[in-house]
Amino acid sequence: MNHTALYVTNRLSLRPPQEESLRILSELAAEMTLKKGSDLGTELAKVRGKYPTCTDFERNFPSMCFALATGVGKTRLMALSSRICILRRASAIISCWRRI
Repeated sequence: MNHTALYVTNRLSLRPPQEESLRILSELAAEMTLKKGSDLGTELAKVRGKYPTCTDFERNFPSMCFALATGVGKTRLMALSSRICILRRASAIISCWRRI
């Protein structure tokens, strides 16, 4: 986990599901090219290298989804995910199946 994600995890006392999701996002954001027009095949290969169960982005851009139960703090995780994407200068943040 990078410095920013580790700092936030400790500062906000994240629950284990949030912490795991943030670790995965941070790890993938560091490896992927989160820019408009990036090669989906290349980006998918990077994800599959770490998570072989990922077979497709299901969109024409890299997308990630967290499957968390009710009450574990999805709103906090979305805010942290947005911050990581902003720090990585991602071209878009995806929410509720729509590009913002």
